[in-house]
Amino acid sequence: MIDIIIVKYNRRDLEDKCIESVLKHTDVNYHLTIFDNYITDYPLTKLWNDLIEKSDSEYICLLNNDTLVEEGWIEKMLEVFEKEDNVGLVGPIPTRYDWSEGKMTSVKEYEVNVVDHVSFFCAVFKKSLWEKMGKLDENFPFVKQDVEFNRAVRKTGMKPMIRRDVRVAHFKHGSWEEARKKGKKI
Repeated sequence: MIDIIIVKYNRRDLEDKCIESVLKHTDVNYHLTIFDNYITDYPLTKLWNDLIEKSDSEYICLLNNDTLVEEGWIEKMLEVFEKEDNVGLVGPIPTRYDWSEGKMTSVKEYEVNVVDHVSFFCAVFKKSLWEKMGKLDENFPFVKQDVEFNRAVRKTGMKPMIRRDVRVAHFKHGSWEEARKKGKKI
């Protein structure tokens, strides 16, 4: 079981497409947690920690609200935990979405790489690792918490990995303009 967590932030134009792609392209047993944070405006890292803590799932996927996933996306990333040793977290390759064709292009073969950094635009990890690490560092309320988490994961001897044949379209900084309107310094 995996809990896919999406935090909305007043970008319905992107968020509806993101949620639709998850519902259409996710074929494993999952729980979808969607939290609209625009009104409450909790610090993002604290909100993630609270939502992860409430999860009963073995795996957690943090997915940005400005993404689109493809068929088999989560299944392929979960497969890395089965096939590789000492996996800390797994992410996809960010890609552009071809609106004219209405699809993303991806490779169909298993290919993984150990990397320094898996971005939290889409990251999968075991809840037990999050518990062992002592949660996400809340000193990073809006950005850079993924950098610190990756560093801590590597210090334990676990590996951040990218599944190169998984593509997730990411419309970078989809919520930043909304955050700036509310006076947040990004």
